[in-house]
Amino acid sequence: MQINSHIGANIKKFRKQLGLQANKLAEQLLISPSYLNLIESGKRKIDADLLLKICEELRIEISDLKTDKFIDLNNSKKAISKFSKGKNLNKLDLKIGPKIKAFRRQLGLQANKFSEQIGISPTYLNLIEGGKRKIDGDLLIKISKELRVELSDLTSKSDINLENNISELLFESMTNVEVNAAQCTWAKHVTEQNVDQLLDLYDFGVPNQPLLFKPTLSKIIRCDRVSVRAYFVGGDPNYPDDKGFLNCGWKQVDFQSAVGPLPNPDGLCYRDMGQYFFMDGNGDITCADYTFIYHKRDGRILISLHHSSLTWFPSTDG
Repeated sequence: MQINSHIGANIKKFRKQLGLQANKLAEQLLISPSYLNLIESGKRKIDADLLLKICEELRIEISDLKTDKFIDLNNSKKAISKFSKGKNLNKLDLKIGPKIKAFRRQLGLQANKFSEQIGISPTYLNLIEGGKRKIDGDLLIKISKELRVELSDLTSKSDINLENNISELLFESMTNVEVNAAQCTWAKHVTEQNVDQLLDLYDFGVPNQPLLFKPTLSKIIRCDRVSVRAYFVGGDPNYPDDKGFLNCGWKQVDFQSAVGPLPNPDGLCYRDMGQYFFMDGNGDITCADYTFIYHKRDGRILISLHHSSLTWFPSTDG
């Protein structure tokens, strides 16, 4: 997973705004000018510790790197004040490695098995747990998922803004057109009964921001792939009331948004509310109310919240 490519370009723009030469900033960061050039051109990932150091040297917050808005560092009293209070910038807990080791042992996980799960070598895991290697945001999230803990369990309480910013850096800007296309893809997989492809449209992968899924024909709110799958196909003894929504044999699904998908101000999230109509093989239509929230990771539009319920129609009796 790549951290948003525009962050490197933003680092370069902030550096130039300060009048800093690349070799001077590289020296301050204790990296080579060539490595800084790779970062600024979006060809290298940035670990959390280096990201914090860059922000401190550029006199900015982590959140400033997510956008194309730039601070007037020469005239802004706020920026000068921020820099003079340099220690206000969040610091990554450097003892995170031993915490990872403790949680791993609590789960009874062998080091070689755990390293395989997170896609690194046992040697590299040993260095991380010994506090001898830094961890980038992507690996930190993967570790949290496998250990079944929150990011806040691995970082200190004072780092809560840091963990939120790292998560936000993993999300990408998207458009209304992409969201509409994602809805069409969801409808396609429902009518074709492609359960695995349908599940891939949901984001189960951020430990401190789990999927929230309340489906139409169930009162159970679900947060994981197994329970969501049970709703769509049934047959899971842990969810005996699930008969399989896809087994209804829907032939057509149409979305009717109330006002169209709406973006958050930062463009990293879209939300939509409306009604969708499911037509079965007999031509009968079921109407339900929906709410979806979407974000984009690794170039894919994913669902982070899905709430659905049957549409209420007033009684015509009497």
